[in-house]
Amino acid sequence: MKKNKTNLPPLEEGLLRALVALDNQIAREMQRGPSEMEAHGVRKDEPYNKRVESLTAFVLNSLGEGDITLDGVIVLSQVFSKTLQFISEDLGRDGLGKMRTRYFEEAIRQVSEDCRKASEALGGTRELM
Repeated sequence: MKKNKTNLPPLEEGLLRALVALDNQIAREMQRGPSEMEAHGVRKDEPYNKRVESLTAFVLNSLGEGDITLDGVIVLSQVFSKTLQFISEDLGRDGLGKMRTRYFEEAIRQVSEDCRKASEALGGTRELM
């Protein structure tokens, strides 16, 4: 985390720290040695998928335990989907690069699919796309 970010409000500081920790975990896992690549292969999306699953379980458990409410989950869901939109509009394929574009497109596809399933679970009252 950059040093000039120390005057952030607590919410933004906590979110920034969480995102930096997530970036660091993914970067470490992407730098596999030869023995790890032999054991786990070279699937570069595995670190992403692993974090999605573990953080989803964490959020659901936190909801179940009453540590958080649905309000924060709803807001952050919209924050991140809106952020994906702005990044794609701003950078496009050229700015993202070939590999990041692939990850980005997969994330968008999965978010869309998860939203479709959520809408269906609520009776499909709103058209999604």
